[in-house]
Amino acid sequence: MEKKAQDIIYASVGEAHVQDKTKKYHDPLLKLYHGRPLCINQNEDVSGCIANGAMCEFRGVKLKPGVSITDFETILIDGYCVNCVCVTQIESMVVKMLDGTTGGDEEHFIELKPKTIYASARFPVPCVGPITKKSMRVSRTISFEQFPVNCANARTVHKLQGRSIKNLVSYALPDLVELDRTYDTSMIPWFKHLIHKSDTKDIIISLNGLRHKTALDMALRRRQALSLYRSSSEFRSLRQWVATNSLSAQRSLQGVSSRFISSSHLTIEQKSDRSNWEHRPSKEDLKFGTTLSDHMLMIEWNVGKGWDTPKIVPYQDLRISPAASSLHYGLQCFEGMKAYRSLLDDNSIHLFRPDKNMERLSNSMHRLHMPGADFDPDELIKCIGELVKVDKDWIPSGEGYSLYLRPTVIATHRFLGLAAPESVLLYVITSPVGPYYKTGFNPIKLTSDTHYVRAWPGGTGNAKVGGNYASTMKAAAEAAEEGYSQVLWLFGENDEVTEVGAMNFFVYLINKETQRPELVTAPLTRGDILPGVTRASILDLARSWGEFDVSERYITMGELKEASDDNRLLEAFGAGTATVVTPVSCIQYKGEDIEIPAVGDLTQRVWDEITGIQYRTKEAPPGWIVEL
Repeated sequence: MEKKAQDIIYASVGEAHVQDKTKKYHDPLLKLYHGRPLCINQNEDVSGCIANGAMCEFRGVKLKPGVSITDFETILIDGYCVNCVCVTQIESMVVKMLDGTTGGDEEHFIELKPKTIYASARFPVPCVGPITKKSMRVSRTISFEQFPVNCANARTVHKLQGRSIKNLVSYALPDLVELDRTYDTSMIPWFKHLIHKSDTKDIIISLNGLRHKTALDMALRRRQALSLYRSSSEFRSLRQWVATNSLSAQRSLQGVSSRFISSSHLTIEQKSDRSNWEHRPSKEDLKFGTTLSDHMLMIEWNVGKGWDTPKIVPYQDLRISPAASSLHYGLQCFEGMKAYRSLLDDNSIHLFRPDKNMERLSNSMHRLHMPGADFDPDELIKCIGELVKVDKDWIPSGEGYSLYLRPTVIATHRFLGLAAPESVLLYVITSPVGPYYKTGFNPIKLTSDTHYVRAWPGGTGNAKVGGNYASTMKAAAEAAEEGYSQVLWLFGENDEVTEVGAMNFFVYLINKETQRPELVTAPLTRGDILPGVTRASILDLARSWGEFDVSERYITMGELKEASDDNRLLEAFGAGTATVVTPVSCIQYKGEDIEIPAVGDLTQRVWDEITGIQYRTKEAPPGWIVEL
């Protein structure tokens, strides 16, 4: 490995001055950069050996004596490196050139040594179109980048502003306040790669001089998996900097912390009256969704405070204005998940893949443009876990029994206009449920509907919103009158199969072209299929078995009919949280019944595997089970 020691010269650029309300000039960058996290990405030549535009990947960092590794974290996101460690803590580092600037495809490593204590936080340069009257001029030279900005109480002036010389490029950046409300962030590379990355870890956003509250608010309102402030010690270097360098940043970050759901602030009010528990039906008499437990979780969000303190309270009716937008415009979404009691001797309780439910709930809220959608999923899972533990006596024991959980988000804003709500309520209620099939598998008959459509591209089919279910009621009732259990939903001129009832749909057949067995379900790419948790689990398991082809593709009723005629149609089943899997024995299509063999080996195997994981009699893949 080639190493070449180079000094990185990091210093306050000292070429921007802010005139605040007191008419005093000072250098905000000097204060901002001192002790800030050091980030090296696609940037200018700051070391004398990294070419303009080079991407670097951290390969090794040697910290100074006494520096804890917990203060340091390197994350590679779509090729961009984010290194959360203060430059004063680094003795040396090794980076690998990624973009071929050294010539050829050979690996090239450089050892870098910080020389001074001032470091700017560097991110990919935004190129956002032509400069307008409402835009700021962003200058970059061979040694630094500068983001002059306008805020409500300060004006930044760059001494190189407006100059057009070699190695100086101008970019347009709208005023922060305007950017907060109207700017299309998809045009900016660092928003695309950093903020829109749903699986990123907590990252401190430091866009050079953007340290005003408007900048923090801007970041919070974007769809992101970021938390600028945590109660844990993950970013104590940031909080230390905040405490010693910036009063405005202190106030801003204190406001930020209240915007996120925090399980550490959860309050619990126990119900004293146990009559509901004492008069509950026997577990053999449980009917889905009719028996409700003693407590519920409630978390409010409003535009002034963000997410309020989570509360577990006795189950109660909601007080809501008749003008609430959820009642008029369908601004509500929900989830379905379960808590299980282990069949092992420890009788422990746990959740099954709750992260998938939280991800889908957030996506549903985003689809409806509901505020608060950037909640911390881990914190909400902890709150739900506490609710389950409060009502753990309500979880029936035995295979097939569980506590059904219904997280729901409704808009509570008292406003008859059609607009994004200024207040929402997230609540979770629970209900003990028994086996969906009390006497074993009961295959169902379907009718394929060529008249009604459940979902369509660009609609809300991939979100779990109430409107998706309300529009299916009429078709389901008509199917029941004709003796069919569910509706098989079709789409398009070729009658592509999408879902069945409220479940994802799977077909197991012999592929005509390959003559290999193939498990097929509709893909998520078009946006008309709900990303079911059970669906994802079946796909994961089937692919891990490696015994047959697994495809996410569209299949038409014509292909199903042909497969049936050729005796290549082996099995079909629906999949969802309530039933796990539901075998299908017949599909009515244009007046003709397509017969499907009874419960097959694959359907039974999927049922056995998933229920075994849920009740802990089978080993679960990593991360699928969350113990409470």
